[in-house]
Amino acid sequence: MILTASLGGMALLSSLFVIMGFKGKPETLDDYITHRGKSSSLVAGFSLAASVLGGWILFSPAETGTWAGISGLIGYAFGQAMPLFLLAFFGPVLLNLLPRGYGFSDYIASRYGRKTAFMASIIMLFYMGTFLSAELTAIGQVMEFAFRIPLLISCSLIMLLVFAYVFRGGLGASIKTDKIQLYVLVPLLLALATAVVYELSMKNGSLGDQIHAAAPELLSFTFIPGWKFGIVLFLGVTCSNLFHQGFWQRIYTVKENQSQKNAFLLGGIIIIPLVLLAGFFGIFARSAGTLNPAEPSLAVFSLLSLLSPLFTVILVLLAFLLVLSSIDTLLNGIVSTIVSWKGIEKESPHQLLRAQFLTVLIGSIAVFFGSRGGSVLYLFLLADLICSAFAFPLLYGLFNKNISGGQSMLAGFTAIILGAPFFPGPDFSSWSGLPADMFISFLLALSSAAIISVFAGLRKNKNG
Repeated sequence: MILTASLGGMALLSSLFVIMGFKGKPETLDDYITHRGKSSSLVAGFSLAASVLGGWILFSPAETGTWAGISGLIGYAFGQAMPLFLLAFFGPVLLNLLPRGYGFSDYIASRYGRKTAFMASIIMLFYMGTFLSAELTAIGQVMEFAFRIPLLISCSLIMLLVFAYVFRGGLGASIKTDKIQLYVLVPLLLALATAVVYELSMKNGSLGDQIHAAAPELLSFTFIPGWKFGIVLFLGVTCSNLFHQGFWQRIYTVKENQSQKNAFLLGGIIIIPLVLLAGFFGIFARSAGTLNPAEPSLAVFSLLSLLSPLFTVILVLLAFLLVLSSIDTLLNGIVSTIVSWKGIEKESPHQLLRAQFLTVLIGSIAVFFGSRGGSVLYLFLLADLICSAFAFPLLYGLFNKNISGGQSMLAGFTAIILGAPFFPGPDFSSWSGLPADMFISFLLALSSAAIISVFAGLRKNKNG
């Protein structure tokens, strides 16, 4: 019954997405990867929010909530929203510099040159590739948990569905389906949260009292470990998402400058309460005693034992929508990054076809890595550290013409060298003999990169 209802709901939504993807087929490569000037601020804002809200929201915020509590979740939520707030500010600047641009990678090529752009693109591809594989792993684990479906089958079917509408429709199809995905996933998330709160309150009285009895630090605003981890998440997530080409592409999709700014502000505002809500599932699971300490990332799923089977269907559909909303954006962002290496001066049908088949190739590679399962948390944190080291030096060039590409790269690599000794190894213990402290690692990387960049910007760059 549960399997039938879940598959039926997924099939219905899939049909809708495919139909939408076949409307308004792009005729040029430019339209395929930018959907230039065709979205309102409302549509673009919804699309941005849906693109940020991937399958990770069912795992990472809840895991954070189980031990870092409200303070850690605040850092997480604002870290997810901050890149959109920053792009509301950076967007008009980039539009003035490159009115016919495509995103972050071609800005870097124009500002610093091809060598620096290539290095930055490698960082972008590493981050987006990690994100893409993690999303597939997330939906695979959900389907394996609920129905014992092997990861490879789940990941392959999801990617085939994404191909069905993105291969033809490109970024435009992603934006159209994002709007529908957000309309459906928000009520599903609210329904799940309402059911959990109602069930816990009806059985055991005040939910606040339950949390205070089980783990009072989770609701404390003076819980220092939670704030430290929240700051790490804020810095890491903010910087890494600035290397997400899918967000930069949205700068060019809106119809005018003011709409672009409003779209990014709207997307960021939507994100904050939803990430906080998802994180509270971890706090609820801890207080209800359903949490398995060995699997804190499955806190949301542990709560299903308290609810009717209907909510298993809701959770599966929620995961399905969340994963689709991020995968299609990531695929198009990766393709856009690679295509922009060669520039898009001359349009031809062959360029569009190559971009479409590149979409299939990248998606197939992601299925291979995503279906292997396991945790990708460490890779995410590593990507966050690398992005934290390079974010400020590269973006500083938007406002200071003295800093060169070589100086930006030097600042980034120096920051990694300084921060890496404090970054934990794969088992989260020290590898260098220094304390394994991500707070120190991220703070040192970000601050040293900023100091070096500002110092370089104060000096006259003789090489232009």
